[in-house]
Amino acid sequence: MGGAVVTQDEQHVGAPPDDAVRQGALPDAVAHGSPVQARRHDGAVVLVYAIIATVVFGLWRLSGDQEDVTARLPWVRSAAQVGTDGSVDVLQRISFARPRSHLTVSVPARRGPTSPFHPRIDDLRLRIDGQVASVLTSPLVEGQTRTLSFRQPTRSVVLSYSVEGAVKTAQPSAPGRALALLTPLAVHGTRDVMSRLEIDQDGVLNLGCVAPGEPMTVCGSDAGQRWVVQRAADEPVVDVVAQVDLPAASRG
Repeated sequence: MGGAVVTQDEQHVGAPPDDAVRQGALPDAVAHGSPVQARRHDGAVVLVYAIIATVVFGLWRLSGDQEDVTARLPWVRSAAQVGTDGSVDVLQRISFARPRSHLTVSVPARRGPTSPFHPRIDDLRLRIDGQVASVLTSPLVEGQTRTLSFRQPTRSVVLSYSVEGAVKTAQPSAPGRALALLTPLAVHGTRDVMSRLEIDQDGVLNLGCVAPGEPMTVCGSDAGQRWVVQRAADEPVVDVVAQVDLPAASRG
């Protein structure tokens, strides 16, 4: 079956088609009036279309769901949610500067402030060109690495997974207060790529970031109904930890 994933460490899925370039027809040139008037009119038309193009491109860059963006700008955009059962669900959209035929992921062993977390990923799903497949035949735990190979080179993929062992009850603290590791999976080859992580504000009190060898610092910004942590390509990769209030049913 075309595009199916076959085995762990040699996963094969279909690749997306080349980017489609949508072109709209411009209005016919104005044939009336003097040459100067025509040039002024043409200049005004060009200016209007330049402004429209600038606005459209700005909106295009901000949209995380547009395929054309991921085809041109290498970046990682993630959304995380802490479940009522204490699990963490993550969705990651990854774009590459050039087509790639494989992707390597791992669960690093943590040190320092994030050492209490021992993430375990039982089901990792990969989506390319609308095809979704489970790519793990065994759980992925800290210290382990998996390489996913694609049937054809691609410029963007989507990963989704649920994590156990990424939420720890804070002691001593208020009942239900816990810390959740929102970045358990490392995607190799994205260290020098800009990234953005979003998490719903519901139940999240604040966020902390941990760079390698550094203490945890407060990070993130309020974006309405979401917290956002954004990293530039030249900034260090960080782990993001959320302080959350878990529902009474999930308190241990």
